[in-house]
Amino acid sequence: MSQPGGYCTIEGCDQTSCPDNSACVRFFPEQYLSRPCNPACEDTDPPQSSSPTSPASRCPDRAPVCQAASRTDDCSADEVCLPAGMCAPRLNERRLCMKTCGNNDDCRGGYVCRAGGTLGSVPLLADPCATLSFCGPQIK
Repeated sequence: MSQPGGYCTIEGCDQTSCPDNSACVRFFPEQYLSRPCNPACEDTDPPQSSSPTSPASRCPDRAPVCQAASRTDDCSADEVCLPAGMCAPRLNERRLCMKTCGNNDDCRGGYVCRAGGTLGSVPLLADPCATLSFCGPQIK
């Protein structure tokens, strides 16, 4: 019921609870993404880009860079700064196990192979530099 046409999912997942060939994805409805933010700088002191363990330093080719000398608070306390650079209300988060894919042929009709981190999605991955694609409803 959570996906158009009844695609099977498991709701309320975590990194280890999804079956093979699927992954847990956090969803934040796009209509509630409020304003731009920089995930490398958000709610940090000092900015994450200066920390050797931060995703920004481990994935310099993809991660946003924090130019500021101090932390930023673009998102309110009840929001999270998504890797795509938008603030999203934590209250609207839904977690679903989604079928992973390599291309559109891996998904059934009406679904496309979508890159994680797009359209309000955030895959739960142990490696912050890893990428993931999943079958998501085709947007018309």
